[in-house]
Amino acid sequence: RSAYRERKEILRDAMTASYETALERGAGFAQNNHLIWKRYVNYVKSWTDTVDYSTAAMSLMSSLPPGSDANLIHATLPPADPAHDHTSSQKQLTQLRSIYHRGITH
Repeated sequence: RSAYRERKEILRDAMTASYETALERGAGFAQNNHLIWKRYVNYVKSWTDTVDYSTAAMSLMSSLPPGSDANLIHATLPPADPAHDHTSSQKQLTQLRSIYHRGITH
């Protein structure tokens, strides 16, 4: 689980840096700027959404050839999503506060 969390943190940091770079270079003040602000807010809000992998597993199992072992699908799924990690919630609140503040003052 810790390796999974580390990968999620690396991806979050990279995506956040991408949004911040776009905003610094004027995307937040261009025509249709509400789109980038809305997507950024929705992305940050998704940090604490729980993920249900059983739906994906069921769709993958239906596409398996006859005679395949369905347990192989379950073995490749990631571990239970650590969405309610306290540090993620704190980072999310801080980031949302920053985004809302800049959105209001621009």
